[in-house]
Amino acid sequence: MSGSQGHGCDGCRTCGLCVCGKMRSTFVVSVMLVTLLGCASSPTLPPTKYPGGAPPSASPKLFAPGLISTGLSERDSTLSPDGDCFAYTLQGAAGTAIVVMECPDGVWDAPEMAPFSGRFADSEPCFDPRGDRLWFASRRPLPGEDNAGDANLWFVSYIKTAAGRAWGSPQPATELNTDKDEFYPSVSLEGEVVFTAEREGGQGGEDLWLATRNDDRWNIINAGPGVNTPGAEFNCCIRPDGGALIFSSVRPGDQGRGDLYISRRQPDGSFGTARPLKKLNSTSLDYCPSYSPCGTVLWFTSRRRASFDREQRWPSLAALRAAMLSAGNGQGDVYWVRADAIEE
Repeated sequence: MSGSQGHGCDGCRTCGLCVCGKMRSTFVVSVMLVTLLGCASSPTLPPTKYPGGAPPSASPKLFAPGLISTGLSERDSTLSPDGDCFAYTLQGAAGTAIVVMECPDGVWDAPEMAPFSGRFADSEPCFDPRGDRLWFASRRPLPGEDNAGDANLWFVSYIKTAAGRAWGSPQPATELNTDKDEFYPSVSLEGEVVFTAEREGGQGGEDLWLATRNDDRWNIINAGPGVNTPGAEFNCCIRPDGGALIFSSVRPGDQGRGDLYISRRQPDGSFGTARPLKKLNSTSLDYCPSYSPCGTVLWFTSRRRASFDREQRWPSLAALRAAMLSAGNGQGDVYWVRADAIEE
């Protein structure tokens, strides 16, 4: 199937370190240093500078209704490390593409197709929280090939200019890709990558995999039995400090047709038994989680439907159509919530 206050970390008191649970002391110190340095290098984004204007709350709300969350199918949200670019996927029968919004001068521009997207099936963008790179999944042809094929992980570098971002040419993450599908990359401040794939050595079906760079090569391992099951696990984001995974899965007892789960890192570096995020899940599919770069905000996608009064009398056909084509029609909308509010 196949990603609090503003972007600033408020002195790093809400970067997620307070909820990392028991972890190796060396791991905690390392993560704290990386996180503090990463937050210190990024300017504070005032709450009013999110697309749509309003700050997140302690309960899930539609994100930027009418601007980003519309009657179309939007998913896979991600915010740049400096808080001035927002990217997401627009998906439908006509195709799948990555959309970006820039805020170069303190005012958000209208959403536009990403310059590198629109020709092939691109989706699931994720800004590297360390900056200068956007990861995504795509079925575009690999170098030396002519035809689109399986889904692979790609990344594209960018340079900031006065007018926004100048994007480079997408490059495949060759060492992470196989001849099967790879989906939904997410990156921590230490450079650990989590992604979805069905490959040898898994628990069954689509699993979540962890990749860390060791000198000049990647070390790829299964996220383990605390996370993966014989069923499907997909659409996973790693908290920027590396202390938790939030992902989607279809399991017995789900509230809907796929729920969000959280697994916390253990003292030995593994991930513990996942638990459903009941405060976020609905009776519909909830998926595509994504943390803000400092871990203070969580975005996710949901196919939940808005409540309509079935006894309501519509004044015109135009009014009825507008309601049917607005956010909350079940096609998939982006929601957001303060990250500290999801802990149970």
